[in-house]
Order: sequence, then structure tokens, then C-alpha cells
Amino acid sequence: MKFCHFFDSAPILNVPGRMHPVDVFNIEHEVEDYLEEALTAVYHILLFEEDQGHILVFLTGEEEIERACHALRTDSRFDDDFVVLPLYSALAPQDQQRVFDTRASQRKVIVATNIAETSVTIPGVVYVVDCGYSKQKVFLPHARAETLLVQPISKASARQRAGRAGRTRPGKCYRLYSAAAFVELPEANRAEILRTSITQVILQLSKLGVGNIVDFPWIDPPPSDTVIRSLEELESLGALTPQLHITPLGIQMSHLPLDPNLAATLLQAHEEGCTKQLAAIIAMLSVPKLYIKGDRDSDVTAERAQSHFKVRDSDHLTLLKIYNYYVQACTGDVNGELSMKLMEDGCRAGRDFCAKYKLHEKSMRQVARIRFQLLQILQGLQLPTPGMQAYDYDDMGYSIAVRRALCRGMFMNVACLVEYEYVQPIDGHRFQLHPSSCLKRTDDWIVYHEAIVTQQNYLRICSQIERQWLQELAPQFVQTLKTMAPSDAVRAVVCNAFPAI
Repeated sequence: MKFCHFFDSAPILNVPGRMHPVDVFNIEHEVEDYLEEALTAVYHILLFEEDQGHILVFLTGEEEIERACHALRTDSRFDDDFVVLPLYSALAPQDQQRVFDTRASQRKVIVATNIAETSVTIPGVVYVVDCGYSKQKVFLPHARAETLLVQPISKASARQRAGRAGRTRPGKCYRLYSAAAFVELPEANRAEILRTSITQVILQLSKLGVGNIVDFPWIDPPPSDTVIRSLEELESLGALTPQLHITPLGIQMSHLPLDPNLAATLLQAHEEGCTKQLAAIIAMLSVPKLYIKGDRDSDVTAERAQSHFKVRDSDHLTLLKIYNYYVQACTGDVNGELSMKLMEDGCRAGRDFCAKYKLHEKSMRQVARIRFQLLQILQGLQLPTPGMQAYDYDDMGYSIAVRRALCRGMFMNVACLVEYEYVQPIDGHRFQLHPSSCLKRTDDWIVYHEAIVTQQNYLRICSQIERQWLQELAPQFVQTLKTMAPSDAVRAVVCNAFPAI
């Protein structure tokens, strides 16, 4: 109805899908631990339900899913009566594919995130266990960070989940919440524009000539603080004037399918002579599933394998090193370029390299295609695309050029070391380095790709920078740091770092 009203009462067409009847059962008592309750529901189905169809269990995330799978596999009441299969986006493709294998006669218990809600249809599912929750990525404008929140699902999602049980024959859905709780659920999922950063959207609107962003007629108006933070970021990056008109740099940034800070970084990388390196790094950051996930033992093996690429002062350089070594495996030259055929089809050497270091081979080919696309866009804008020869990633000249280039566009993503924690110097939010980072907690200033707010706040994909670079490359931002430091401790660090400003 929202779209109908927005577009002048446009007609609504309803095309119902065909499905078998699904009986829905609600739990009427209060559920304290939905994971334990989900396991209880699975045990009930295995022990008392006659139909031997597959069971699909909806949980919220990878950790919960692996715990549930372990509990089901080690239950002494069942021998080889069924096979337990996890399903989530970070799982290796061959492990995901086992869910859809129709050749095996064994009964399946599939434990999945909401990836199984609408994206896929699993043959033979007769029973669904719905925990009633999902993880949603939410942008926090005050911290310029994202967090994964476990939130109740909507009525639309609940119906979708129940419908998974009626695809091939009549089924049953066990909801781990009451009928009254279902009535209280929102009708539909919260619009993505209300829970994500809209900086890139505002840049595109500015390019189209929309002057008054605040009064723009959104279908779902984003929070005002999100809009204000986005405008401030674009002005700081030089994409908008103080009067909120788009600049020549902003127009160039709008041609790149990237977050504005990454677009600004890439556009200015030629100043350091390393555009090709930054294109590879940004491409690596743009692909969500680089590493193969498995059980805990294989994850330890993967971490040991990937430690071969670690560069002490930069997670970004670590990503670049992985990409260059993949190129070397495919072409025999660490400074080589992949042909279009290699980008599309890959090669045996590339597949062997990815298998050895627990990388998704398809993802690495996608990285190569994204890098190629970014460089093509820059060439179309008549911009230089210089690169450096890769020999020693710890070489200070090579390392400094890349880290200075990152500092040019990502200066708003800086953090300083204050009392053994990293602090955003404007907002005052405190973070730890993510456990996967190559950095040690000894660098005074760092630039980061992603801030994550969970039970423990983390900065992910970080590189060490020198305070002099900030003073040289972003003097106005440094002045803002001094005037807007959120605490005496942060102000002391900033004033000590930039005494002349």
C-alpha cells in the first residue's frame, strides 16, 4: 500500500503462489533460550512425527547454527538416522550445495539463517522450526559504525518461513513464539534505507540536481541524523560545497560504484602513484566472502595458511598481497594482469592456490573483475592509473605510498590510541582491534575500513598511519579534531599530536 499511495494510487496486482497446506503450531509459554527450544522441537519431530521429510530450522547466525549442528550430531539417541547440514552465506559453496543434493536417501536436518527464507528452495522440506528472530545489519550514524542486531522478524518473514514447508507436499511449521506474539510483529521488514548508510544515495541525488536533500520526498524518510552525518561526510571529502552543491570531485566520485570514502581514496591514489594497488584493495574489500568457512579445526588451518600473507602495519596491504599472489599463481608474474578469460573461467593453478590458502576461487575472480571495472571507469574519466612494482610488501616506500593513499580518502575513519583502546577522536567511541587484524595495539594512529558494534566494539581492516600525513592531507579535519574532541583524554592526545594547528 505504501508504494500505491506514493505513486498516485497505482493499481496493485496480486499473483498468489501455489503451495500445499501448512499447519502452524505456536508455543504458548515464554521461551528463554530459543536455541534450546529449537533443538527440543527438532527432537520432537524426529521422535514422534510420522512423515520422514526433511527439517529446516531457522536460527540467526553462524555461531548459533554451528552450536545447534554440534548438539544434533552428538546426541546419543540418534545414530545415522539423519544428516545435519548448516546453511549460511559464509559457508563454502560445496558445503552449501549438500543441502540441495537429492541423490542421498538420508533424511536431512538443515539449520539455516534467513538465507533459506526466500533466496533458495530446498527440495523435500516438510517441517520448519522458526525461532522468530533474524540478524539485521544496522548503521549507527553517531558512531559511523555498523552493528548486527538480533531482532524479531516480521509477519511477512514468518509467512515466508512457514511456506518453506509446503513446497512439495503438506507440511508443518513450529513457531517458537505465541500466536499473540505473532500479532505484535510488524507487517514487513524495516526498509533498508532506514538502517543503512545513505551517503552514496545522497551523492547520487546531488548529481541529479536535487538541492534540498532534507525535504526530498522519500518513500521511507531516513532518520534526520543519518542525513546530516552523510552531508557532513560528503562535504569533508570535498564532494559537496558548504552550500551543498556537488563539486567536480563529487561528480567523479558519483561515477564509481563505491562508498564515497573509497571513491575519494581511489580518485586521489594517483597522487601517490599507486592507483592500481588501491583498485585491487578496494576490490578485495568489495567482495564479502573471500575466506572459506568450515568447522573449527579447518578454520584454524585456514588462519595458519592465511598468516603467510600478513603485513605488519596494514591489513589493507595484506589483502593486496593475497591478490597479487593469486595473480602470480595464475600468470607466473606477481605484477601481471589477468586476461578476461582467466577472470571468467579461472585456471588450475589459481584453483590450487585458493584451495591451499582456504580462499573462495570464485570470489578472487570477482575481485579481478571489479578491479578491472574500476580502472576502466577511471580511464573513461581521463584520469591516470599508475601502479608500482610489487616486490617487498614491508618495504617502507611501497607501504607508505599505499597507506598515504588510504589516508587521503579515509581520514574520517581514523582512530587514536588512548589508554590502551582506539578512540574515534570526534565521537569518542572506543574500540578494540579486530582479532583478525595484523596490527598490534601499539600504533598511535590508524585508519580503518569498518567499525563493528557488538558485545565488544571492533575496528576491522586497519592500517597504521602517521599523524603528519593527517596534518598534510586533511588539515581542515585536523582542525575539527582539536575543536570537537569529546573528552580531555582525547583532546590531550590530539593536541600533543598536532601542536602547530
